[in-house]
Amino acid sequence: MSRHVPRLLPSASLLLCLLLAMPAALVAQGKSGPRSLDACGLVTKAELDAALGRPVQPRQVPPSTPATLGVSVCMWATRDGRRTLSVTTYTPEALERTQTKTLRAFYDSLRTSHANNTGRPAQVLPGIARHASYFAAREGLGSTVLVHRQDAVVVINLTGLTKEEAIAVAKTAGD
Repeated sequence: MSRHVPRLLPSASLLLCLLLAMPAALVAQGKSGPRSLDACGLVTKAELDAALGRPVQPRQVPPSTPATLGVSVCMWATRDGRRTLSVTTYTPEALERTQTKTLRAFYDSLRTSHANNTGRPAQVLPGIARHASYFAAREGLGSTVLVHRQDAVVVINLTGLTKEEAIAVAKTAGD
């Protein structure tokens, strides 16, 4: 019996390490600052799978992305990596030290900026949160959806996804 104990201990230790590391790996794609609305909890994997009709997996947020007060970032991709999206939330705390001190002013500022950058006006998405706007993709670049919720502004950047898929994700974020 003592001959089998040494074999079991390394296996049990390895299993325990894997189990302890697993929860961290499942949420590793998100990065949230203090007093933020969790972007990974706002639009979950299950909701994205249903909205897109295909499974997504977490993508790691670049280490250079700071965990800023009132800001949360979450990233996802399909298994082939061709379709990606990021969800970023901005709460009122994120805007306290900016010129746009309210969620409405921040949303309007982002909307104007995106319209100027794309050279196209926003496509209004009625019935999603307080306000929602879609900015179409431009020749290989990703599209963007802005959602003005009661508690945050949500910016969703999408690559390789259709307008209908972007709207489905926006509805999930707007609830």
